[in-house]
Amino acid sequence: MTNYERHTAVTDEERREFLKVIGVAGAVGASGVTLGELNSTVEPSNVEALSAVGAAVSEEMAGGVNPDLLATQQAELATALSAAPAAVESGAAFREPGSAFDDIAEAGWLTHDHLAETGFFETLSEEMPAFNPERLTTSTQAFLGSSAATAPLTDLDLGGTEGVDLVAPIINQAEKLSHFHWIASGDIPAEHQLADVLPPISQRAAGGVLLWLQNLDDHLYQDQVLLNEQILADGIWEVRGMTAGFYLMAEGAKAVSADSDRFTDAELGALFATSIALQEVAQRMLPVHMHWLDEAARDPGNVKIDSISI
Repeated sequence: MTNYERHTAVTDEERREFLKVIGVAGAVGASGVTLGELNSTVEPSNVEALSAVGAAVSEEMAGGVNPDLLATQQAELATALSAAPAAVESGAAFREPGSAFDDIAEAGWLTHDHLAETGFFETLSEEMPAFNPERLTTSTQAFLGSSAATAPLTDLDLGGTEGVDLVAPIINQAEKLSHFHWIASGDIPAEHQLADVLPPISQRAAGGVLLWLQNLDDHLYQDQVLLNEQILADGIWEVRGMTAGFYLMAEGAKAVSADSDRFTDAELGALFATSIALQEVAQRMLPVHMHWLDEAARDPGNVKIDSISI
């Protein structure tokens, strides 16, 4: 593996299953399908709930956040993400504790804090219904069927086939998202003591992404002896997924604040649902790929016996 930014962690079988669920199996080739093909092939349906979410968030947040600040931080996020794989490939990340992934997190914290201060996370969490497989299928179809909604992924070099692989785990892991990751704010029992201190769930998704990224440079340096090329490639793929989800969330917030007509209400609802799901899926998979390593996963050839002292 010599080019980490061209690696995805989606198998051909997972891709075929994904295309089947969204209703385009047979209409496109599974191995080389692109976002552009799906934009013109996927037929969104039952988008009324998505329209309601988009309209409600737009009404609540119109003029509420600073779109210029978000755009500036998005540019920094894209630059930092683009630079990170090279730091790993060059070996710089292993010679001393680096800041390749912390730079991505730093570019995101200002956005996170601004959206928290303006009430964006609270509004989004209140308006978005709980995830379930049917809703995730509907939102994913609406997202993929919209060239406007998928266009921001090209800023992160995630267009084409990689953009399809980015979104596929939302469907393939829909049951896990439903049971373990998203509980609508209104469904948290009022008597539950944590309900008053937990931040909105969309904020927890975004903050979790940034905390994982903030920790990753030290993990690479301290535990490099355990990490082979496949582990690194899979981990970087999840980093790209987390960052893409965060980036899309900021894109939606920017659009509603500027009162832009770039997205329809349904596209905006799909954009928000997809952005949160991407953040949740990728940060669940990052520790699976990079932290919870068994003997079969790690490469024993990485261990330098002559460097071990007893």
